[in-house]
Amino acid sequence: MSRLLFLFFFFLSLSLLAQDLSTKAELESMFENGQEKQALIQIEGFTQSLIEQGKYDSLPQYLDLYGRILQKNFDSNESEKRLLAIHQTWEKISQNPTYQRKLAKSLANWFEYIGNNTAAYQETLFALEWAAKEPNPKQEVLASLYLNLGGLAVKNMDLPAAKRHLAQVLRLELSESDPENVYFANSYLGNISYFSANLDSAAYYYQETLEAIDQLDPTPRNQFYRKSIILNNLAGVQMAQSDFEAAEQSMSLAISFGEQYMASDLEALEYQKILQDYLRSLDNLAGLYKQMGFYSRAKQLLEFSFRRKSEELGEDDLNTTKSRILLGQVYFDTQDLDLARKYLEDGLERLRQSDQENAYWLGDGLHTLARIEDFLQNEDKADSLYRLANGIFEEEFQGEYDVIYLDFLKNFSLFLAENQRINEAVSLSRTARNYLAEISSDNLYLDYNQAVNQAAIYELGNQYTQALQTSSEALELWDQLVDQRTSLNDSLQAVFQKPQLILIRNRSRYHLENRDVEFLKSIEKELLEGLQIIDSQSDFLFEPSDIGIQLDLNREYFEFLEQIELELYQISGNESHLDKLLAYHEHARYRQIRSRLQKNQLVRFGGTPPDVQEREQKLKEKLKESLQTGNKNLSRYSQTKEEWADFLDSLRIQYPSYFQLHFETSENVLKRVYTQLNPDITYLRYLHLGKDWWVLAIHGAEKNLIPFDAQGLSKALDKLADQSSKNSFQPALFHELYQLIWKPAAHHVQTKRVAVIPEGLLFNLSFEALSTEGKDNWSELVKYSLLQDHSFSYQYGLLLMDDQANQAYDDQLVAFAPGFFDQMKQRYQAAFLDRQFLDKSYMQLIPQPFTRRLVEEIASRFDARTFLESGSTVSNFKNEAGKSRIIHLGTHAFSSNVNPNDTHLVFAKSSENPLEPHELFASEIYELDLTSELAVLLACESGKPAYAPGEGMISLAHAFNYAGTKSLLIGLGKIDEKASVSIAEDFYDFLEDGLSKDEALRNAKLNYLSQAKGRELDPSFWASLIILGDARPVELKTKSYLGLIFTGILLVFLVLFWVFRKKSPSL
Repeated sequence: MSRLLFLFFFFLSLSLLAQDLSTKAELESMFENGQEKQALIQIEGFTQSLIEQGKYDSLPQYLDLYGRILQKNFDSNESEKRLLAIHQTWEKISQNPTYQRKLAKSLANWFEYIGNNTAAYQETLFALEWAAKEPNPKQEVLASLYLNLGGLAVKNMDLPAAKRHLAQVLRLELSESDPENVYFANSYLGNISYFSANLDSAAYYYQETLEAIDQLDPTPRNQFYRKSIILNNLAGVQMAQSDFEAAEQSMSLAISFGEQYMASDLEALEYQKILQDYLRSLDNLAGLYKQMGFYSRAKQLLEFSFRRKSEELGEDDLNTTKSRILLGQVYFDTQDLDLARKYLEDGLERLRQSDQENAYWLGDGLHTLARIEDFLQNEDKADSLYRLANGIFEEEFQGEYDVIYLDFLKNFSLFLAENQRINEAVSLSRTARNYLAEISSDNLYLDYNQAVNQAAIYELGNQYTQALQTSSEALELWDQLVDQRTSLNDSLQAVFQKPQLILIRNRSRYHLENRDVEFLKSIEKELLEGLQIIDSQSDFLFEPSDIGIQLDLNREYFEFLEQIELELYQISGNESHLDKLLAYHEHARYRQIRSRLQKNQLVRFGGTPPDVQEREQKLKEKLKESLQTGNKNLSRYSQTKEEWADFLDSLRIQYPSYFQLHFETSENVLKRVYTQLNPDITYLRYLHLGKDWWVLAIHGAEKNLIPFDAQGLSKALDKLADQSSKNSFQPALFHELYQLIWKPAAHHVQTKRVAVIPEGLLFNLSFEALSTEGKDNWSELVKYSLLQDHSFSYQYGLLLMDDQANQAYDDQLVAFAPGFFDQMKQRYQAAFLDRQFLDKSYMQLIPQPFTRRLVEEIASRFDARTFLESGSTVSNFKNEAGKSRIIHLGTHAFSSNVNPNDTHLVFAKSSENPLEPHELFASEIYELDLTSELAVLLACESGKPAYAPGEGMISLAHAFNYAGTKSLLIGLGKIDEKASVSIAEDFYDFLEDGLSKDEALRNAKLNYLSQAKGRELDPSFWASLIILGDARPVELKTKSYLGLIFTGILLVFLVLFWVFRKKSPSL
C-alpha cells in the first residue's frame, strides 16, 4: 500500500500574543519596509534604554524580533552569533525565575523561526526549569511549555518525548470545566492514542476537542487556527482507518481554516509558523490522495508545496528538506526512479548535515531508498538500507509503533521473504501483529494489512497451509472492513483491496491440492471475480496515469490467471482456454496503452467532435461525484452508470475507432480480429508468461502453442539488449536466436509471408536477420538469413490488428523533407538579432541530402505533392498530409523512454515565423486526419521504445495508426540515411509492381544486399526498416505522359501548318 508520512500538529505557544504591540509594531513596520539598518539602530537604543531604566522584565519579548532584524543586516552565522551574545548579556541582568523563563522561551521562539527545532526544544526545557523555580508557578504557564515541548518533539520526530510531555499536561491540575483545558486534554489524549495505533480512541478525542473549541471565544485563533490543527490530525486518523471520504473532508476544512487564519492580521513570526503548518497540511492531503490511488493529484500537491517552501522558507530549511523526502516517495510510486533517487539522496544528505533532530525522517527516507534498490533488484543494497532504517526506527519508537513504522515492518518483512529469509520475515510480521493484539487495536484496516502481508510471507516461504489459514483470517477481517464503511466511496476502496488476497489464497490452494480440471476451474472462477474488481477500479481512478500504476501493481494477478488458463488448455485441449489466455495477456498491454495514451490531458482525438469528448469528461466527473454521498445509497451512482452505458453505446455506433481505442473489451476485439486474419500469412504471437517463453502460431483456423528454452532465451535477450543499445551486433547472436525462437516453431510456418507480434525485448529484433547457420561474417550470414525465404510484417498487439474501413484519397502521395541544410539554418539565424534566442538543437541537426534526393525521385515518377526544406513545416504537415494514399516523411525524430510525451518528429523552422514550433509531438498526432494506406517514416530512431524498454515502436506508430494510417514503413532504431534511402527507393518500385508491402520491402532489401559490401551488410544498415501494420498492397501509379505527348504533337502540327501557310502564294 502506498502511504505518505502524516504530519501531526501541536498548537503554538500562547506567548506569541503576549507582546507589547506599540513599540514592536513600529519596529516591525520599519523592518518590513526595508529599513533594516534604521530598525537595528532603533532596537539597540530602545533595549538599552529599558536596561538603563531598570525595565529589564520587558526585554524577553523583543529578543526574537531583535534576531530577525539582525538576520536582515548580516548573514545567518553572524546574525546568530550576535543574537546569542545579546542573550548572554541579558541573561546576566537578573536571576529572577520569571524573567529567565521568558528570556529562554523568547530564544526558543527565535530558534523555531529559523527552523532549528532541536535548539528550540532545548531552550524550552530551560524555560521549564526556570518555571519550576517560580513561587507557585501557574498551571497555565506549565501547560503552555509542555505543549510547546510536545509540538517541538513531534517536529523532531521524537515521539517518545512527545508522549512524555503530553502526559505531563494531563497531570496538571487544570479545571475540567474550562473549555481551554478540555481542549488541551482531549487534543493530547487524541495524539497519544494515535501514536499507540488506537485510532478509534484518537478520533473520539479529536471530536471532543472540536466541540470544546466551539465553546471558546470566537477569535480567529480559536475558530480557524486551532480547528485547522485538530482537523488535520483527525484526517490522519481517518486515513489510517481507510475512511477516505471523511479524511478528505477534514483535510479540506483544515486547509481552508489555515488559509483564513493566514489572511488575518498576524505578526511575521506567527505567520511564518502558520505557513509551515499550512504547507504541511497540503503534504498530508497528498498522502490521502496517494492512499486512494490518486498519484497524479498527490504529485501535483507535493510539487506545489515544495516550491512554496523553497520560496518562503528557503532551500536549506528543514521543512523544505522534508519535502524532498516526500517528493522522492511519490516519484517512486509513479516509477520515475531517477527523480525519486535524486530527491531522496539530496534530502537524506541534508538531513545528515543538519544539527536538528530528524532521525524519524532519516529512517523514512532510507525506507523508500531501500524500496527503490529492491525494485531494481539490488538486494544487498536494499537489505543494508532496510536494516539501517530499522535501527533508527527502533531507537525512536522504543517499543511503541505508529502507522508509519507498522508499514515499514510490512515492507521489510516482505522483502526478507522475497529473498528467502523466511524465519526473520515471519518474526517481523508476528511482531507487528502481536503489537496490534497487545494494545487491543481497534483498527481493522491495520489488522487486515498485516494479516495479508503475513499470508504473503508464508506463501513466499512455501508454507502454503499457513498462508491459506492466514488468508482466511484476512478474508474475515475484510468482510468486517466492508461492513464498517459508511459511504459508497469508502466501500469501493475496501473492495479494491480484495484481489491481492484472492491471489495469495488461490496460489496457496494451487500448491496444496490435486490440479485436475475441476479444481483449476474453481481457481479460475475466483480469479475472474478479482479481475472484475481490478477492471472496475479504473472507473474510479480518474487520472489515466493512476490506471497505469494500478495495472502494474496487478501484473502478478494477470500472470497467475494466464498460468491457470494455460494449464486448463494443456490438460483439456479446449481452445477456448487458449483464447482466454491470449485475451488476458493482450488485455494488460491494451489497457496500458490506453492509460498511458491519455496521460497527457491535452491530447485531442481527430474524428471525434470536441463536444463528444467534453460530454465524456462531464459524465466521468458526475460518476465521481456520485460516490461522494455520505451513505451507501447506490441510486445516484446507478443512475449515472446507466447514463455512462448509454453514452458508450452511442460511441460504439457513431465513433467506432474512438470507442475501440478507449473502451472495447479485449475479448470482443480478439474475436473480430480472428475473422480478419489473412490465410496467406502465418501469425506468430510471442508470449512471456511468468518465467516461461512461448509462441502462438496461428494460420487460418489452426493454432499451435510452442514452448521455448526460457533460460537460454533470457541470456540471449540480455545480449540483444546490450547490442541494440550500442547499435552494434555480433553475427553469432542471430543464429543463437534462430535456434531459440524460430526453429522450434519452424514446421508450423508453412507460408512465405509472416506477421510477428513480439513481446518485451523481442521488439528490438528484426526477425529477417535470423540465420539458419552459424557464421562469423555478415556476407555469409546474409545468405542463410530468413529474409531469403520469408517476408515479414509486425504488429505491437493482436488487438490492434483490427481492420480499418476503406477510404477515398484526394492524392496519391505527399512527401515532406526538411533536409536541414546549411542555407536553411543561415536563413533562420538571420531572423534573430540576438543569438541567445536561437534554437541550438535545431542548428545542430545533421543535413539529409539522400532523403532530399529520394523525395525528388519519387516526385518525378508519381503524382506527388512535395514540401521541401522551409516548406516542410509542422503547419503544412498538419494541413496537407491527410487523405493521401502514401505519406512520405524524411526527417529526424526523437523518442524518450523516460517521458513518452517528449517523443516527436522534427520539421523545418518557418521562414515567416521562426518562433513557431517545429516539433510535432506524438500526442498531437492523435488529433490529425492522417488517413492513408502507408506512412513512410525514414526518421532516425522513430520506432524506438517510448514507454518502457522492449515495448518499441509504440509511440509514433500508435499515434499514426489512430489518426488513420493503416501501416508504416518505420525504423526500429538508428538507421543509416544512405542505406535506408536506397532500400526505400526500390521499395517504391516493387509497390508499383503491385506487391504487398512486406514482399516489396523484402525484395528491396535483397536488392540492397546484392550490391552491399563490407560493413554495409551489417543488419544495423538494412534490417531496421520494417513494415508495421496492414501489409496489403498499395495501388501506386506512375505519372501519365499521354497528355504531354498529345500536347507535343499538337504543337508540331501547328508549327507545320504555320510554315505551310507562309510558303503558300497569296490569293
